[in-house]
Amino acid sequence: MWYVYVIHFGSPYKHAKHYTGIAKNPKERLKEHLTGSGSRLMDAVRKTAIPVVMYVLQEFDDFHEAHLREKQLKAWKKASQYCPMCKHATRQQYLRKLTLQLEKAA
Repeated sequence: MWYVYVIHFGSPYKHAKHYTGIAKNPKERLKEHLTGSGSRLMDAVRKTAIPVVMYVLQEFDDFHEAHLREKQLKAWKKASQYCPMCKHATRQQYLRKLTLQLEKAA
């Protein structure tokens, strides 16, 4: 199995807030990223001690399918649209705003 994952950064590193990738073993890949043997971006994030959270988004039987999905997600350039943590935060902000509007209207 191949897995498409997104890593959410606790705070932005320059312009980046996420890293999207594929791996056969996401736990091992995260260890690689956290020890400096992953991508250059993740190495820079590691050196600044920014906390990260990995989410597995999808699984595929075939490397080619997983790679195509990774490329598709990266082409969107808006990882916050598919990052579970960002989607949850956006939903919470929306609900707070809606509650305030309802309270003002009452």
